[in-house]
Amino acid sequence: GSITALSQSDGSVLWRHLERVPSLTLRGSGKPLVVAGDKVIVGNASGQVLALNLLDGTLLWRATIGNARGRTDLERMVDVDADMVASDGVVYAAAFQGSVAALQASSGQLIWSREISSQSGVAIDDDKLYLSDEAGDVWALSRQNGATMWKQSVLHRRALSAPVQQGRYLIMGDYDGYLH
Repeated sequence: GSITALSQSDGSVLWRHLERVPSLTLRGSGKPLVVAGDKVIVGNASGQVLALNLLDGTLLWRATIGNARGRTDLERMVDVDADMVASDGVVYAAAFQGSVAALQASSGQLIWSREISSQSGVAIDDDKLYLSDEAGDVWALSRQNGATMWKQSVLHRRALSAPVQQGRYLIMGDYDGYLH
């Protein structure tokens, strides 16, 4: 729940932002993403995406892309743990037991959202966003409006990594170490 900025020259703490952490979270953490040179965009373990001022760590905006639902802590677990992508002033993020969403980088305003749970991250090209969902299905969504362009279920239950684009191909690893 702690985000810390360190001085590149001497390693001293420049600022620290603290978030409350739910009792259950996913193991791991997505890397922060600097957008437009003055914001750090991060996900938290409460299903939110935050923008912090790069210079002093002040909270600029907060957007929820996953809401806790259910009776047990396990059912209510939502986490924006996957790496996010930013392009053309838009941040693309995914939440475990939540949604994949496109947000305005300047304000956090929701552009579109789809109820697709993912914990592995997203990739984009000029017009599509790619992700593997919690079940191991691979999706291509329109960056413009989130509409499904295609869905591939042949890798179902393979616990896929985030997709990486290489030319005309998407590459993903699985739980057995195979690349697809």
